[in-house]
Amino acid sequence: MAIKQVIVVRKQYPDNKGGLKQIQVGKEMAQVAHASLAFLTRRIQKQLEAERGKIVYVDKINPKDPLAPPVKVPASFLGGREPKKIKDIFSKAELEWMIEVPGEKSFAKIVLQCDSEEELIKIYEKAKAAGLESHLIIDSGATEFHGIPTKTCVGIGPDEAEKIDAITGSLKLR
Repeated sequence: MAIKQVIVVRKQYPDNKGGLKQIQVGKEMAQVAHASLAFLTRRIQKQLEAERGKIVYVDKINPKDPLAPPVKVPASFLGGREPKKIKDIFSKAELEWMIEVPGEKSFAKIVLQCDSEEELIKIYEKAKAAGLESHLIIDSGATEFHGIPTKTCVGIGPDEAEKIDAITGSLKLR
């Protein structure tokens, strides 16, 4: 079973003159890094909070409006009371992706592109609806986007390649 992670990046962004532009390569690389690490860092953060005895809050996404801001709810409301073991934090596919086995691929990442914010949001919504780990990355706008928070990319997975390909298989490599 092939496991991978896919990051979909917007190719063009509005400029301040009413046209379109590409962002600087370094900015794009930073956004891709955020998307790749999002699934891992958010889970580790929740686990650390649980181990410190804090109330663990999780983001509950409204399935009818996945782009609405998530609501923070205590994990205990969703059935989680005890700190979990590492094998319980990640899916089998995610663990397989993270654990290096000599002679086999691990940490496979593919960066693809889409043309617009609308297309990026549709990809995110499809991935969420398919039950895939998905993170929409929104840049704060402090540097490149003139103070406007901007949707830059979506991290999908890691998961089985076939599941992700059903969403992203028609996109071009970046």
